Amino acid sequence: MDKAFGIILLLGFAGVVNTQLPGLLKLTDKICKMLQDFVKTASRAGVIPFGEDGRTISWSFKGMMVGFHWKYMGICTDSKTGHTETVFMESRGGAMDHCLTNLIGRLNREEL
Repeated sequence: MDKAFGIILLLGFAGVVNTQLPGLLKLTDKICKMLQDFVKTASRAGVIPFGEDGRTISWSFKGMMVGFHWKYMGICTDSKTGHTETVFMESRGGAMDHCLTNLIGRLNREEL
């Protein structure tokens, strides 16, 4: 669906002649594949030790389109309490920083 919409949009703006269509379709396919590869690499996950009782904080981030903007969703979860924080930011580092800061602040406020 997304490829078809992109092709129709590209054809409409470019005013392509029939002889240029095969080359344009190949180029559009290459661009779509590059974007798919980028999206696949725009997510990671891991675990951070937290506290002295063996507790950990699981973290992950994932890049995604939100409207017309590329955003990163950061998710952090405490292994002991199960509390989760989720944030949306424009950068990976910002998403992880705010996510961890919010979760650790919440755990400190609740003294867990």
